[in-house]
Amino acid sequence: AADADLNLAYETLRASLTHAEQDALRTAQRAWLNFRDLECSFVAAKFAGGSAERMEHYGCLLQLSEQRTAQLHAEHQSRNPTAR
Repeated sequence: AADADLNLAYETLRASLTHAEQDALRTAQRAWLNFRDLECSFVAAKFAGGSAERMEHYGCLLQLSEQRTAQLHAEHQSRNPTAR
């Protein structure tokens, strides 16, 4: 669900941008996704081999994805104040 919300927020923002802005957003989003995955691997590594490793990794993915979704929504709102 968090990934679907993230993708929807990304596509909603993207649709309101110029071509150059879409390219910049795509680059930023790819970098963010790389950061998210590496960060969550790092956070979960303290539980390497343990039963909590996977749970910590997915919890981190969820938390960071929800934060990014809120950022994308806020950016869309700031560019389109009448949009919901």
